[in-house]
Amino acid sequence: MRLLRAALLAPLALLALLAAPRLEAARYRVVDENGRAVPGARVSILGRAGSVAAGPEGELTLEAEPALPFEVGVFSPTGAWLGIVRVETRASGDGVRDLVLPAARSTEVLVSAGAAASLLAPPANPVSLVSKRELEERRPNRLVEAIETLPGISKSDESASAVPVIRGLARGRTLVMVDDGRVSAERRAGASASYLNPFALESVEVVRGPGSVAYGSDALGGIVHARTPLPEPGVFRARYQLGGGVGGSPEASAGVGLNVPLGPAAFLVHLYQRSAGDYDSPAGEQDNSAVRDRGFLVRGAIPLGKARLFAGFQLDAVRDMGKPQADLPTTRTFYPWEDSRRFSLGLDAPDVAGFTSVELRAFYGSYGISTNRQRRPTATATLRDSISEVDADDFSVRLLGRRSLGPAGLRVGVDVNGRTGLEARNVTNDYDVGGNPTDSTFEVAVADASRTDFGAFVEGDLPLAGDRLTLTAGLRGDHVRTENAGGYFGDRSTSDGALSGFATLTWALAPEWKLSAQYARGFRDPTLSDRYFRGVSGRGFVVGNPDLSAETSNQLDLSLRGRRGAFGFGVSGYVYRIEDLVERYRAGADYGFRNRGETEIAGAELEADVRITPRLVVRLLGSLSQGRILDDDTWAADVLPPTAQLIVDHEPFAGFFWRARLAAMARDERPGASEVVVAGHARLDLAAGYRLSDLLTITVSSRNVLDARYADSADENNVLAPGRGAVLSLSGSF
Repeated sequence: MRLLRAALLAPLALLALLAAPRLEAARYRVVDENGRAVPGARVSILGRAGSVAAGPEGELTLEAEPALPFEVGVFSPTGAWLGIVRVETRASGDGVRDLVLPAARSTEVLVSAGAAASLLAPPANPVSLVSKRELEERRPNRLVEAIETLPGISKSDESASAVPVIRGLARGRTLVMVDDGRVSAERRAGASASYLNPFALESVEVVRGPGSVAYGSDALGGIVHARTPLPEPGVFRARYQLGGGVGGSPEASAGVGLNVPLGPAAFLVHLYQRSAGDYDSPAGEQDNSAVRDRGFLVRGAIPLGKARLFAGFQLDAVRDMGKPQADLPTTRTFYPWEDSRRFSLGLDAPDVAGFTSVELRAFYGSYGISTNRQRRPTATATLRDSISEVDADDFSVRLLGRRSLGPAGLRVGVDVNGRTGLEARNVTNDYDVGGNPTDSTFEVAVADASRTDFGAFVEGDLPLAGDRLTLTAGLRGDHVRTENAGGYFGDRSTSDGALSGFATLTWALAPEWKLSAQYARGFRDPTLSDRYFRGVSGRGFVVGNPDLSAETSNQLDLSLRGRRGAFGFGVSGYVYRIEDLVERYRAGADYGFRNRGETEIAGAELEADVRITPRLVVRLLGSLSQGRILDDDTWAADVLPPTAQLIVDHEPFAGFFWRARLAAMARDERPGASEVVVAGHARLDLAAGYRLSDLLTITVSSRNVLDARYADSADENNVLAPGRGAVLSLSGSF
């Protein structure tokens, strides 16, 4: 408790700096290699949280600059990665120092960069970016595939509805966001954004470790932030993509995008569609694995003096999404429909009320999903169709201000998010041996439920010991209220609140090497589904528990990251203890939820890269982790077994590129609740392409080239994962 109090009081020491005068910070201007200003570019000090947007002339102010020399990561106004700039001198007087971007390179590795265009992250948590170029060259089909090359990342299964998991903290403990808006889902596996098409993305940012207090302290495992591009003023551009696959990737896809300037403003439109048939496994075709979806995105941006306002609307619709399972054909589960409508609003404004910059992010959306679980006809049973339909609206508002106070950098804000109007309906239809309906029952499982989280936060950086040591700390206060009216559990409500936060000490061992030690305290209130839902799910019938307690966490992180010449290195270690962990467990043929006393998850991650030539990069990544339920010394679910990856990224000559990824996973002999032992495996993925011109790039990507046979998950109802498959893509812009 003394450690906890000390860690949470650390941000208060930063607040004491409010009385300190604001120092005049040096001004910077972002310019390209030809000296042209880059208006609206975002700049992030490597190893620091978040980024700052440049004004119309490419100028900006960085709060609480570290000692020279330091490095910054630069992103375009649309969010694309532009490169790293080393700052060795500052401008004197009223001068402005230019941040000159490096020439465009075909291969960029961000293993140890620690840069993100938008996310705030504690210094000990590794930050990784999957750039647009990597998305275009690898052609991932789902969000989980886009981030699978990062250490410590796993997924719930290999289906189209797979959920991303960071450091074994699944089922709502990994925060998924799209354009700064939370992705919520009343699915017991957690939010997946399975409807999201990577064609519509500019990049994906990932934080491994307890999320910043700016987004809520419930992101115990980390954050996955998918970002769509912002429109680019002054440029008219169109892009397209066509794809088709066979074998383990039996898909057809198409997408078109248009960027249209309107004076100083601009807007873009994306349209996209995909369909996938049942995939082939090494044992043959896997039934009930097909899916089809489509969607569109429109975003607009307009300057307001030195500020910039942007807004977007995204609509995605999934139809007939199958859920492969071992109990086919006796039982079949699929999702007839899944719909997401999302409106986002953002404002970046410099020099407001004494703050260097102010950011407003707002989101409102609706989400619905239907789950159909069928008992198929047998010699002793007739067809039974069990359907659950869930609808809800989601919202969030976050206001963030940055400024320098004395030698410190300070960030303060409010964050309100929630889910409202949740309804869940169950329908069961019975049929006779001839397939004729005989009986139908209807149940309102949830009539009207809501959850609102009111949060306020402060965090900052304070240099110590001549800038060789930096204290970064954050504090957040939350009040969470849920209400349930009618339905299976009747009128119920909960009200809870907590202080959470983190404290990090970072040692600058050398100009490009940093060692960080961190303590974080988290708080996570159970989802509405965990408390109040009753009905069919992807794996069976589930019953909520309205008496669940909130989870709390004590999390320790240690990381060392740096670069020397062509060699980059990062290693992270962590020990997380979760009290009152909400666990899904099996009770006969059904599933329920309960609190466990305390769970410990510990692990280590390695990421190293070497740039052999300017266009040849080799990466080595690995992770070790284990989880225990300390009450009875049983294994925790969702924890990734030992894994290793070797990735080669090469452009031997202009226009041609190839990538290879060899991933190996050890045998998992530590099954948690509702899991089984699964064998280890190794999988080889390859991709190659040729850019004939801006108008046409041909890409061929192949997954599981060696047709390895392995389970799609550790779930007790698992099936074989997809076997060898290949996808041919044509893309270009004009």
